[in-house]
Amino acid sequence: MKKRQQQQTRKKKKKIVASCRKAFSDGTTLSAEFRKKQLRQLHELVSKHEKELVKAVQDHMNRPYYEVSNTEISHVLSEIAHLHNNVDKYMQPKKVASSLVFLTDHGEVSFKNITLLTFLYIT
Repeated sequence: MKKRQQQQTRKKKKKIVASCRKAFSDGTTLSAEFRKKQLRQLHELVSKHEKELVKAVQDHMNRPYYEVSNTEISHVLSEIAHLHNNVDKYMQPKKVASSLVFLTDHGEVSFKNITLLTFLYIT
């Protein structure tokens, strides 16, 4: 019975991974609005499950509740909010200096094909 559940879980995870890969290759993840939506959902998820996350850190590191909440969780939420507020800025191409050898050329770093966050665990 347990082996069958594990197989079903693996199949579900493979479907999820295939769906994520398809979305990435189709360009779904390229828009700033998509990324902002993902960050909003991540913020909601962390906020909603803050107690469980704090308990997991407490159990693992034996630290007081308020210390974990005020340092770990609030820091993560702050970083997510910062990313959300600056997605457009981070997605803008950046000009880079060229050397004397390539004086007539110009360089640019573009972040179009990079996703901000990916959390996958596959067994």
